Amino acid sequence: FRAGEYTKAVKLYTKAIDLNDTNAVFYSNRAAAYYHLEQYQSASSDAIKATALDPLWPKGWMRLGQALLKLEQYEKAKDAFRECLELDRTNKIAKEGLVECEQ
Repeated sequence: FRAGEYTKAVKLYTKAIDLNDTNAVFYSNRAAAYYHLEQYQSASSDAIKATALDPLWPKGWMRLGQALLKLEQYEKAKDAFRECLELDRTNKIAKEGLVECEQ
């Protein structure tokens, strides 16, 4: 994933989800891979699943906000970024995303 092999990452996280479909991190990380592949609807769907599985994990909300921002769903993106910041006030991506939504 860190090597920029996002298509490979999607495949590997899909296999992981097949083995354990209750792990929010797998969905969140696959959402990030989809995001980098510019597949924002898929990123949004996985981030929604991640936040449903673990609503207290800030990265799920951050990734949802990122995907929604790219889908130009600004109000929903703001809500997701706000949820993230309630859980992690230092999240720079969520702070920047919130500002971008309000422009």
